[in-house]
Amino acid sequence: MGPTIKLVGFLLFLAGAGSIVYLQHCISEYRSSVPKPRVVGPFTAIRASFRWVHDPNDLLVSEECLANLRRTKTAALVTAAIWVILGIFIIAARALDV
Repeated sequence: MGPTIKLVGFLLFLAGAGSIVYLQHCISEYRSSVPKPRVVGPFTAIRASFRWVHDPNDLLVSEECLANLRRTKTAALVTAAIWVILGIFIIAARALDV
């Protein structure tokens, strides 16, 4: 039973690593689709660089941007779920001393 548990743990780890890579891809796609604000000076440039999401009051946000936001939220939820399952699996395997 030991090799099976190690294989399942390794596959869960690969799924977690893959989900992190996909989440990073979704974040970069969303950030590139967010409309860039007009930069006037150095302080507004700094403030604009800290923007992580689009302006929720902006009615001109494209459907592509909103679709990328939904995809990013879904990828974050799946990534968190996989890592929680992996953590529970590791704790259970250690508790059973396998």
